[in-house]
Amino acid sequence: MLDYELKLQRAAKHLEDLNHEIAGWLEGDHYSVRCEIDLDARWSGPIPPGTHGVPETSSVYYLGGAVYLFENDGPKLGPEGAEFGQGVVTAYASVDEQPPREVISVLIGDALHNMRSALDHLAYALTNAYTPSLTDEIGSRSEFPIFGDEDRKGRLGKGVTLFQSSLAKIQGWDPAAKAVVEGLQPYKRGNDFREDPLWALQELDRIGKHRLLHTGAGGFDGTMWHTDGFRNVRCIGPGLIQSHGGTVETETPISRIYGIHPVDPNAEMHVKISPVIDVVLGEETFYAGEPVRRTLGVIHAHIVNVVVPTLTPFL
Repeated sequence: MLDYELKLQRAAKHLEDLNHEIAGWLEGDHYSVRCEIDLDARWSGPIPPGTHGVPETSSVYYLGGAVYLFENDGPKLGPEGAEFGQGVVTAYASVDEQPPREVISVLIGDALHNMRSALDHLAYALTNAYTPSLTDEIGSRSEFPIFGDEDRKGRLGKGVTLFQSSLAKIQGWDPAAKAVVEGLQPYKRGNDFREDPLWALQELDRIGKHRLLHTGAGGFDGTMWHTDGFRNVRCIGPGLIQSHGGTVETETPISRIYGIHPVDPNAEMHVKISPVIDVVLGEETFYAGEPVRRTLGVIHAHIVNVVVPTLTPFL
């Protein structure tokens, strides 16, 4: 097994351990949710079919025996002609205990370091394959290049220049391999270079070399309604459903339903809504609020499935 393969194997082990630690923390239910209902509140904006949780195609919502149909030409009124967006319920989440930084942040840094190191090992192997009698000077400069499209002064459109100025890093490579690695560069995406997995690796590993990356709890992929916990709710709709992603701290809005109606207007209503919680990256990076496991998993998959297969033919 080659050196870069060993590094990737070690990164995969760190990711496995990271997943175990995050899953264990999530099972601890370190958050609480409070719902606030205001039957006098209304949706004040336009009715936008296809957005804010209203499906693009017709869907039927059943709750409390009432049916409301959402269609592309706009929501139809319910059986009693209820006003669109009448009655609002807002769910607020609070995290009681943040993820354990001393474990999770260390594993994040270890995984990132091994992935970045794997690329540098691959770069050295490519140099040695094409220039087997490489000098110490060439070997010491060997590094896998990763460049975005912005220089240190924040000027965009500098990716080509930055890459060309660093060719010493791949001096001993096969010219065809140099062309391949240039094609893999994040700057090829222009202003969207930060969306490239290689740039995410470069940026996160750069920060992780100097300090532990901060993490937090965040809500993603919508919210869950536990209808078995609904009380005195005749129906929802016609209206909109909003779910808010991002970092969850104290009294953070995670969901809002415009259009909720009681069975008995004089009795107390109760709804049960919970977020889809995950551990997210902290505020010190461009990737703040992004799920840790998904972000690092995308980076690892990109290296294994894209970068390595396109460059190993030159070994």
